[in-house]
Amino acid sequence: AQREQAVELVLDHLSRLGDPCHDPEPDILQGRGRQLHDVSRLIGELTEAFAGKVRAKDVQRLLTGDSVQLDKLGLSDFEAQVVAGAVRLRNRQMQYLTLNGNRAFGLVGARAFAAALEARGRQLASLLLADCGLGDEGAEALADALRVNNTLRILDMRQNRLTDRAAQALASALPENAALESLYLNNDRWSSEDHRNAIGDDGAWALALALAESPAELKVSLVLNPVSDDTKEQVKGAVGKRIRF
Repeated sequence: AQREQAVELVLDHLSRLGDPCHDPEPDILQGRGRQLHDVSRLIGELTEAFAGKVRAKDVQRLLTGDSVQLDKLGLSDFEAQVVAGAVRLRNRQMQYLTLNGNRAFGLVGARAFAAALEARGRQLASLLLADCGLGDEGAEALADALRVNNTLRILDMRQNRLTDRAAQALASALPENAALESLYLNNDRWSSEDHRNAIGDDGAWALALALAESPAELKVSLVLNPVSDDTKEQVKGAVGKRIRF
């Protein structure tokens, strides 16, 4: 709850960056027992840290635009919550969010973006989270969000250390989603082994069976995952080119 309050305060400060007429009031957080704390210095530092990584024009795009690219900026998991919070709480117009290479996002970031996908009245169509340290639990959080989201068309989770567990969670959610068109679970050739996805035969079959039941014309990429040649041939026979290996 306190993190959520802090996110809202940071977003308020970011929205007023560069406003010479802004006379900020103290930032107050409500702690346990409804005790109030003045956290103005902390919120100021968090705002400065975010603004130090993200260009002013991209801050404005995040808050009011329909697309923003924030690749490889070294954003923290709290800053992932700020970005997701901007979409969930402030910017109904955001459609294309590109955040590849922010490896500290992890499970906290994944849950924040899942909450953004679950928010009603949003238009997010593309969410690119390659190499963001999501892991299987992060993919599970996003899979749960896909059950209720009806706008996202592209979800990129390349190089996130995903295994069959993540693939099975996604496969379970896909038949309930009619919007998603492209799901990237592949690895790039230049990616390091310790960040690569490792989806095998079980995960590939789970996704193939899900595609057979999915109402959407979804295509999945599993390129450079450790799927056996026999399974590749069998899956291709079952779903054609809807899964790429």
